[in-house]
Amino acid sequence: RNMQLQRNGTLNSRLTHQQIDAVCGLEESDRLLLQQAMNKLQLSARAYHRILKLARTIADMDEAQNIRTQHLMDRFIFQSVISPGLKINQLLFSSCCKTGHDPPNCHLTPKLTP
Repeated sequence: RNMQLQRNGTLNSRLTHQQIDAVCGLEESDRLLLQQAMNKLQLSARAYHRILKLARTIADMDEAQNIRTQHLMDRFIFQSVISPGLKINQLLFSSCCKTGHDPPNCHLTPKLTP
């Protein structure tokens, strides 16, 4: 909380659109990953901002300056735990090559399925 208050003057959950743009920047590959997830899951612009705010919070807990791929993936995995009917693994991830593990237990970096 202190990190959020020092950086933003408010908690991540209360960030404005302008503040989200300033503190929730993504690498191009992560932006494309999020865009694909948004399209596959048919999420709204409001959901996009909620995803970024939660990913920012996860990055803060990881003491990371920037949101990384794993922070976005953790956000989607968290959502699949609280909304099991969402079937996030089937929608977002390719199956693990050789081991047959389902994400998040897969040893590979999660990738969107075509």
